[in-house]
Amino acid sequence: MKAIITSVLIWLCAILAYGQENKTTYYLNDKGKQVENADSAKAIRTVSNTKNNEGLYGVVEYDTKKRVRRIGNSLTKTVNPSYNGIVITFYGNGEKESEVAYVSGHKEGLATYYHSNKTVAKKVRNEMVDKKVKTIVLEINDDTGKALLDKNGTGVYEYKDKKGRLCREEYLNGIKHGEWRSYNTADDEVYISEYNEGKFVKGKTIEPSGKVVEYDVEEKLPAFPGGTPAFGRFVGKNMRYPAEAKQKNIQGRVFISFVVEKDGAITDAKVLRGIGGGCDEEALRVINLSPKWEPGIQRGKAVRVSYTIPLFFQLQQQTTPNRSKSRFDNF
Repeated sequence: MKAIITSVLIWLCAILAYGQENKTTYYLNDKGKQVENADSAKAIRTVSNTKNNEGLYGVVEYDTKKRVRRIGNSLTKTVNPSYNGIVITFYGNGEKESEVAYVSGHKEGLATYYHSNKTVAKKVRNEMVDKKVKTIVLEINDDTGKALLDKNGTGVYEYKDKKGRLCREEYLNGIKHGEWRSYNTADDEVYISEYNEGKFVKGKTIEPSGKVVEYDVEEKLPAFPGGTPAFGRFVGKNMRYPAEAKQKNIQGRVFISFVVEKDGAITDAKVLRGIGGGCDEEALRVINLSPKWEPGIQRGKAVRVSYTIPLFFQLQQQTTPNRSKSRFDNF
């Protein structure tokens, strides 16, 4: 165990030393979204601009007290890492919080989570099934090391989460099964979900008034009317290549963040990272032209959802005058 801890510290020191020389710094809010300045940031993420010995870009994340909270390697050097390999997170006291294996940006392989007193809280195995991550729980333990599931990963687990919600989870052979409950003490709401061998069957929310909202889809992300292809056509129709950018041969991605409101309206649109030459203003203008989206749904109710997307400006040899080509990588 001591050798493992030592190797982790050596890896961490190597990343920190390397990052001091050649890195890009990003400021993040409490949801991990990029913000413009340090004053409003809840975390700081640094990403190496050159590859390390593993052919990847080192990523280090700090809290506002400059304590390391996350380390790992990414396939990309953008604000949103595509992690590959082991990613380690830490508690504020410096103890390890989790150690999770990633492959090409998604969790795959063994993941171990720890209590703040260093004992193992949970172990799971993440597998890719039909292009989705399937999580199989191997063990859950309290902070004394007592097992809360049997050796097959079957049993009931009751706890209070970080948001103060009282939760009850049921597992069968390591996967979700039966009735899951959580009580949101802040909103005085009860959430009940039913699973069958890992698959969501149905759910309901019981509001403080006693009203019951039933649903058969756990959550749904906001969507442009007609989906991503329709959004691409909308942008292609409305976006124009700024004259200054054409003259200066400026190309690249403009990252725009915005909020999809409960009624589908687009609000709070802003440029997170631009390329200049009028492209930033043009990307923002087009996003603000967007019609209402289909809102995000969670537990049968519409919810506000924040989005960050890149709009790509690329000059072509033969194009319609003033029109730009657009791509939507990572959208």
